[in-house]
Amino acid sequence: MGFLPLGLTLAYAATAEEAEEKLSELLEENCAVVYVIEDLYVHMDLSSYQETVTPAIIPIPGIGGGNRAGVGRLKKAVEKAVGADILFGED
Repeated sequence: MGFLPLGLTLAYAATAEEAEEKLSELLEENCAVVYVIEDLYVHMDLSSYQETVTPAIIPIPGIGGGNRAGVGRLKKAVEKAVGADILFGED
């Protein structure tokens, strides 16, 4: 509910399947940026959005904390763009 004052549209989903349905609905409304709680994000099939500019689907931690899915996604994107892990220096 803390996002409502920012003018964001909220959609509730309890499962990854519900989240995928809600994502489709939001895209019909031309939402360009969609924030998804990490716990659902890691179980969603987002392969059809991998090569698109919009929507930007951004994982965020839930109330109970996160699972670092956003960090993993960022790491993969940087590795793809640069060819090496320049952010975390892990092998």
